Order: sequence, then structure tokens, then C-alpha cells
Amino acid sequence: MKGREGQRKLEGHRDRLRERFLERGLQGFNDAEVVELLLSLGTPRQDCKERAREAIRRFGSLAGVLEAPVEELLKVPGIGPRNSVALKLVHEVARAFLRSRIISRDYRLAMKEAAQFLQHRLRMEQRELMVILFLNKAMEIVGVEETAVGTHDRAAIYPREIARMALRLDAFHLVLAHNHPGGDPRPSESDLRATRELARILQPLEIRLEDHLVVTPHGIFSLAAHGLLEGSGPKSHG
Repeated sequence: MKGREGQRKLEGHRDRLRERFLERGLQGFNDAEVVELLLSLGTPRQDCKERAREAIRRFGSLAGVLEAPVEELLKVPGIGPRNSVALKLVHEVARAFLRSRIISRDYRLAMKEAAQFLQHRLRMEQRELMVILFLNKAMEIVGVEETAVGTHDRAAIYPREIARMALRLDAFHLVLAHNHPGGDPRPSESDLRATRELARILQPLEIRLEDHLVVTPHGIFSLAAHGLLEGSGPKSHG
């Protein structure tokens, strides 16, 4: 009797979470409740409340849970392969959705959406990664590519490889983005040198480097907006 009563309470709690979601989306949900709802997709007949709270404690936030590697998720008591699939699936679906919103859009009109995609892709990476947006003559985004993963404090830029990608996609403009896992948005001297070298190689091909963005968990730094694509050095910070 006790088992059946407990199951009825669990099902009632689950039903209330789902009803809240269907009525108002995630408005009013805290991070642990969102994780609990996602975990319940993988184990619909188990209580996921405590494992969701533990996941938030361990990874700090909803974003931390969704971006955690599977091997780390599996260390949370109660989270198994099915649970982790539900968590990773929603994260990858969100990334695919954000990417789909910018393809074929004029970059000048979709800069906000492009920034959202780049932050989702890069802000929690523990090693530096380069993402390139390729734009056609009309400034429409025709391709999104990732290049090499660097070390924890350096992303590799391979100008000739990037130029080949641009020619293959018939791109006339590029926007680079890479992350700084340490959180400092300012471009390093090596960032500036590599960016200018890429711009120099692209120039005879009539391909223009429009911007290089540095992505951190706290925001995005634009080299173009700070006048750093034309040979000026980084601004002094005291």
C-alpha cells in the first residue's frame, strides 16, 4: 500500500510539473526543477528530485548541467545513461535550433542571433575553439565551420585552411569567433597577430574579414568594434 501511495504522489508531482510547463513554459521553474523534468524523460517512473538537486549542486547551474560531459553526469548518484541522454539531447537540440536561425540570414540583421549561437557553442568550452561564419556577397550566412581545438589558453588559426573553406563555400566575408575559458575577453597579442595574418592572406582573394569575436561566459568582445582589425594594439587597462 505504501509503495502504491508513494507512486501516486510521485505521479501527481510529475503531472503538476508537466502542467506548469504546458501552461507557462519554464516561467517560474528554478534550475533544479528544469533538470528534474528533463531527467524524468529518461526515467519516467522514478523520483528525480534529489538527483536533480545534486546535479545543480555539483555543476552550479542549469547551463553547467547541460554542458557537463557525459562522464561527469554519470558520477551524479541516480543519473544513468538514459538520464544523461535526455540532458545532452536537449542541449544539442538547442544548439541546432540556434544555428538554424542564422543560416541564410543577413549577418548585419542577425547579429544578435549569431551572438546567441556563438555563446551557446563556445562559452563553456574548457579549451579554446574557433568557429567561423562564412558570408556570401550579400552578407548572408552560408556556412558555419569549426577549426582546430587549441590548448586551454590558445586557439589555433590556420589562415590557408580557412581560405580554402571560404573558397569552397564561395564566401566573400568571414566572421571569426573563439572562446577564452579564463574569462578575460581581451584579445591576446597572438590573437591579434593571427587575425591580421589571416586578413592579409584573404585580401588578394577578395575575401574580407569582418570581425573577430572573443566569447566568454560573461559576454562577447568585438575586435572590429574596438578598432583592432586594422593594426592597432590592445587598449591599455591601467
